[in-house]
Amino acid sequence: MVDGNDAFTTTRRGALKTGALGLGGLTGALALSGSGVAAAAEPPSMATVAALAGVGSGDYFLQLDPILGDSVDDEHRRWIDVMSFSWGASNASSVSGSGWSASKSTISGLSLMAETGSASPQLFLRTMNGKRLATGVLQGVTSGEARTKFLEIELRDVAVTSYQTSASEGGGSPTDSFSLAFAIIKYSIFLQSATGGVGETISATWNVRTSTGG
Repeated sequence: MVDGNDAFTTTRRGALKTGALGLGGLTGALALSGSGVAAAAEPPSMATVAALAGVGSGDYFLQLDPILGDSVDDEHRRWIDVMSFSWGASNASSVSGSGWSASKSTISGLSLMAETGSASPQLFLRTMNGKRLATGVLQGVTSGEARTKFLEIELRDVAVTSYQTSASEGGGSPTDSFSLAFAIIKYSIFLQSATGGVGETISATWNVRTSTGG
């Protein structure tokens, strides 16, 4: 349903590590057109950049209704605690003496890692029987007392396409690695204002079946 190379990777410990969270990845190439060519958004103001730089580290949670996870976070109870995730998009367009040569854009599946837990048997079962999930939501929130949502990925018509669990002697809890394919994705970044409040929201939506979005 989806393919391509991962272009966006983040981890619970590494997201926002540099403070800017890779601003090119947040504000550039977010608006995808019907031709598959990304239209870069306007860069944020320096005040917004400075505010975003103060966010610190983040925590990530995945909801795959009706699959229940083990999160005890007040805003994400029974979601899946996500250790890391990766997804991305690519376009093989090229330029020559006659101009641009358009090519079909592709989106990779959403790959995630989490500790083995309550959701694990259902993730395995969905991989085997191919039964779809209506929706999926991945959210990133800032760590600390004042928790603010800064990232959200919403999925429609979701399939668990792979599942693997692994562990090693003396290596701590076992971990799950699994991948999600989807028909529609909405990718949103929530910027902070210079005063620390909620600022601009930057979003892009893409329908994989129809290769349309905006």
